[in-house]
Amino acid sequence: MPSPVYGHRYGAIAACGGDDGPDIYSTTAVTREVYVFEMADRASLQGVSGGPLIDMNGRVIGVVFGNDVNDRDIGFAFTAAQVAPQLAALDNAQPVPTGGCIS
Repeated sequence: MPSPVYGHRYGAIAACGGDDGPDIYSTTAVTREVYVFEMADRASLQGVSGGPLIDMNGRVIGVVFGNDVNDRDIGFAFTAAQVAPQLAALDNAQPVPTGGCIS
């Protein structure tokens, strides 16, 4: 049974698992741990990248990053476990160049 989630009118988690695909520059294959969730209101996903995916107990369980290009009612969020190493490293963060734009 899908788990209900909250934040910007999300519906329910449809799946959780490894998602294989290219990195942002399409130079390396990566596997990401992601939630796939149904949107209760498809318009609510635009502009919320980086926002929380929250369970019914108020816990942040993921970070929203996009939606399916073929089905705008399906959204994606990194799991909390996927982003935990980056969050732990924030105390040691150093500025980095933004790099070139992609299209």
